[in-house]
Amino acid sequence: QHSGQLQQQGSAAGVMLPPAANAQQQQQQQLGGHSCCHHVAHDHHHHHQGLQQQRQLPSSSVTHMPQPPPAAAMVGAPDAVGVASKTFADASTCVLGCKHYRRSAQLVAPCCGKVFTCRLCHDDACDHRLDRYAVKEMVCMLCNTRQPVAATCCSCSSSMSRYHCGICHLFDDEPGRDIYHCPFCNVCRRGKGLGVDFFHCMQCNACMSLSLFNSHTCR
Repeated sequence: QHSGQLQQQGSAAGVMLPPAANAQQQQQQQLGGHSCCHHVAHDHHHHHQGLQQQRQLPSSSVTHMPQPPPAAAMVGAPDAVGVASKTFADASTCVLGCKHYRRSAQLVAPCCGKVFTCRLCHDDACDHRLDRYAVKEMVCMLCNTRQPVAATCCSCSSSMSRYHCGICHLFDDEPGRDIYHCPFCNVCRRGKGLGVDFFHCMQCNACMSLSLFNSHTCR
């Protein structure tokens, strides 16, 4: 009997647990494991809810890219969004252009984003001047397509004018008008070209009629 009491005391000291204590400890371990799984599942649930909330953001917080104006909106006066009307050099015969040039292209001003038939039309209507060399876009008045500036429309394949300069971005469709680009003046001029009917005086830095070549005196 005394030996049995010592065994029970030793078991109480942690040497050996009775069956009831072992069952209670196993139950606590199972509950602890279940609690840990519960926390993991709970965290996963909150993470899933966070993803759903991110996917269901209100429309006011989503940044929408501005859409280009529809083709029909190209008909109208110039305004803040850069929309211009189809203009005519001769309205009676429906020749596209303006009072300065005949052409089928309009220029998108890089300074203000507005659309004008030519740089002179822009300068007449605005309080600043258009940099002809900085023009990057045009609008075809035949199909209302906004596109990189070029001699031919990328949408309808129509020629924008008889003469086109890729440096000055000049379009001119006037029949019988000769224009050339002088690389020294870096502008387009009336004439057939250097060595044809004009020459460029390097000292005066100006283009002159070829008829003055032998009689010209530099200043």
